[in-house]
Amino acid sequence: MYNVLSDEQKKELKQEYGLRFFTVALFLISGIFICGLITLAPSLTLTVLKKSSLSQELKELKEGNEGKLRGAYANSIKEIDQQVRTIALVGKAEGPHKIIEKIIENRGGGITLSRFFYEVVGTSTPITLEGRASRLDNLLKFQATMQGLAPFSSAEFPIEILSKAKNNAVDFTMQLK
Repeated sequence: MYNVLSDEQKKELKQEYGLRFFTVALFLISGIFICGLITLAPSLTLTVLKKSSLSQELKELKEGNEGKLRGAYANSIKEIDQQVRTIALVGKAEGPHKIIEKIIENRGGGITLSRFFYEVVGTSTPITLEGRASRLDNLLKFQATMQGLAPFSSAEFPIEILSKAKNNAVDFTMQLK
């Protein structure tokens, strides 16, 4: 194909092309810049909110409202302290398997245990036992033995069990504390 444009028209076309190229490049760079700002908006917002919160807290401290903040901090410290104590007790206390072994060793004759429930709550470690005693006397002996066992201070079961005949087998649920 022949080039039918004059040199002057070629020059005008090159200028027009350069202007359009510059315009597109400018809009593309502006778009990238705006997208970057939009992406940073949440971070900037959080930074401004954190700054205002800290400045408000500093203002309250300077004004002498330390009592309000001290109470909130004291509650947080108490909660953390309670959690640390619970963790320390779990580490020092005998594990559930050792306690269950003690119970099984000291259960005596005529007692069959079917279920153990063990839970750590604060400073106490209640255990619930379910089972069957061949006689009521065996259950009462087992209760007395459990009350004398080292980690437990009481062994309780529903009082209705005492109303059953002494020679009959008795299903029981006992809670050790």
